[in-house]
Amino acid sequence: MKLLGALLLITGAGGLGYLAEYGLKRRITFLLKLKELLLLLESEITYKNATLGEAFWELSERKQGMEGSFLKDVFEGMEVQGRNFEDVWCEYLKKWGNDNGLTEEDLRGAFSFSDAVGIYDISLQERMIRYATEQLEERIRLLKKEHEKKGKAYFYLGIAGGAMGVIIFL
Repeated sequence: MKLLGALLLITGAGGLGYLAEYGLKRRITFLLKLKELLLLLESEITYKNATLGEAFWELSERKQGMEGSFLKDVFEGMEVQGRNFEDVWCEYLKKWGNDNGLTEEDLRGAFSFSDAVGIYDISLQERMIRYATEQLEERIRLLKKEHEKKGKAYFYLGIAGGAMGVIIFL
């Protein structure tokens, strides 16, 4: 019985360490998805000369899952509710980020372009989207570096913590 308890304690603690590592991977994955959305938005605006509302509608029709619903929410906030893009973008980006474990720091680059998109000419909008994309790339790079350093450490510290708990309880 003690052996089973020890095994469960080590496995559970290792699982907690794995969840911490998974959290880092998940943040990287969602930032990559956000970067992809920004690049698609840029191409819709630049090459198709789409308005901001049209671009979000087109992308929401093409994308599936939570990305599509995020884009549709932004579209509806602007076009149906008549709110300005900056407010709608920031609100839904925070919500989407919070739902997916992203921090304010992770999303800072994506927030940065909302004040110029939809207002100014296409070239400035394109530059602002590129700037936001570069900010996201930098954040992704930093998170990947952090994952390399800390990812396995979280897992092994979880197992070590579980082993320490077994020793204390025995």
